[in-house]
Amino acid sequence: MAITPLDEDSYPDPLVSRPRSAAGLWRVVALAAFFILMAIGLSTLGDRIPPDLILVFLGLLAVVGVFCLFAIAAGLFRFASSDETRTVSRAIVDSLPYGAVVTDREGKISYVNAQYGAFPGSLTDGVPVGVPRLFAGQPEASEAVYRLSRAARDGRPASEDIRLIGGLGGAMGGSTKPFWYRVNVRVLPAVEGSNKPLVLWSVEDITRDRERQDNAFLELQRAIDYLDHAPAGFFSADATGSIQYLNSTLADWLGYDLAEFDTDQIKLDDVVRGDGASLLMRGRGDGEIRTEIIDIDLVRRNGTSFPVRLLHRAARLADGELGETRTLVLDRRSG
Repeated sequence: MAITPLDEDSYPDPLVSRPRSAAGLWRVVALAAFFILMAIGLSTLGDRIPPDLILVFLGLLAVVGVFCLFAIAAGLFRFASSDETRTVSRAIVDSLPYGAVVTDREGKISYVNAQYGAFPGSLTDGVPVGVPRLFAGQPEASEAVYRLSRAARDGRPASEDIRLIGGLGGAMGGSTKPFWYRVNVRVLPAVEGSNKPLVLWSVEDITRDRERQDNAFLELQRAIDYLDHAPAGFFSADATGSIQYLNSTLADWLGYDLAEFDTDQIKLDDVVRGDGASLLMRGRGDGEIRTEIIDIDLVRRNGTSFPVRLLHRAARLADGELGETRTLVLDRRSG
C-alpha cells in the first residue's frame, strides 16, 4: 500500500466552493461610513461639543480597540481569509468517497467536491454541472431523475438506484456492461450567508456492490437448483403441519406440480397416512436437535402409496413451541 509523504499536500480541494457572504464587507463599509460621519461632525461642530464629551468618546474607542486586540490575541476574533479554512467538518465533506453537490432548490450550484468531478460528463468546459444534467443524456434515468428533482424542489429526501448500460459516458463506446449509480437528495439545515434553502445531492457508483449482490443471488439460485434436482426428496413443515417447501424431486414422486404449489396448500396429513403426521410433528421434549430415521409410506396425489425412508429433524424452541421440521426423503422402492 502506497503511503503519502507527510509533506505532500494531497487534500481533495473542492471543484466549487461558494465564497463567503458579502455581509461582512458591508458591515465594514457601514462602520467606516459611521466614523467618517463622526469625523465630519466633529470638524464642523467641534466648537459646540464639550471637550469632556469628546474625550469620553475617544476613550470609549480606545477601550474598544484594546479589547479587540486582546480578543484577537486570545482567538476570539480572527481575520477572514479568502480561502476556506480546512476544518474537520470541511475535511469530512471534501474527502467523501462519493460525489457531493450542494445546490439551491432551483439548481444553482454552491459546492462540488472533488470526487464528483471523477464522473464522466460532470464537467463542461471545466465547470461542474448539476446532477440532473449529468444524467440528462440517459433515457433509462429520466424517470428517476425527474422524481429526484421533484423531491429537491419540494424539500423532501429521496433516493434512487439508476442502472445505465455502459455507465456515464460509456455507452458511446459500445459497452454492454450495466453500471449502477445511487443518487440521493436531501435538504440541508439553514446556514449563515445563504438566503435560499440548500439541498445536498450525492452520486455514488455502486456497481461493485450490485455485482456482489447479483453473484450472491446466482449462488443462492444455484444452491436451490441443486436441492430441487437432488436424487432424494426434501420437504420442510411448520408447527401446524403445513408444508412450506418441497423440492422438485419429491413433488414428482408425489404427483404435484411445483408451478401450482403454494405455501400451506399441502398438509402432512395429505402425504402421510394414519398417525404418521403426529409422529413427524412431535419433536423431542428436551429441545435437543437429533436426526431420526423413520421408515414410512408416503401418499401420492392419486391416492397410491410408496415406501420411503425419512431422515427427519425436528426440535422445540426455547418457549416449548415446535419449530420448523426438515426432512430428507429416500425412495425405498428400488430395494
